Amino acid sequence: MKRISYCVDRTNEDVRYQRNRIRHRIIPELEAINPNVVDAIARLGNSVHEDVLVMSDLTEQAFEKLVTVGADGVSLSRRALRQESLAIQRRLWQRLVSAVDSDIMLTSAHQEQLLDIVNTGEKKTFTIKSIKVIAQCDTIKVYCKH
Repeated sequence: MKRISYCVDRTNEDVRYQRNRIRHRIIPELEAINPNVVDAIARLGNSVHEDVLVMSDLTEQAFEKLVTVGADGVSLSRRALRQESLAIQRRLWQRLVSAVDSDIMLTSAHQEQLLDIVNTGEKKTFTIKSIKVIAQCDTIKVYCKH
């Protein structure tokens, strides 16, 4: 335990707020099933954090290995990207988009469309806000369209 002090205000008991509904209703229900649920959730959170750090490192290694950064955007090979695991491909897409426009977060729908670009040999163009993705032959190029 970190023994961090907290502030109690008039909203702390109001279950209309999600944080309070979780604290006052959901956690007690879960503790009725498993008295150690809070510790189990904390352990899971720590484990996931460690996994995310590893995946971030692997994604960065893949970016450095596969991606060519130019003045007008980034590019990479479809074939090379296909060799990476699906988990790395998904994270690499976010990294590619962030390299061009750091304000864009990909949705799961974007991810599915972008993964489709990897798996087809067809010419495809895809736009997400200020980002344009063009796949032609083996090359995928990601750039800012303004």
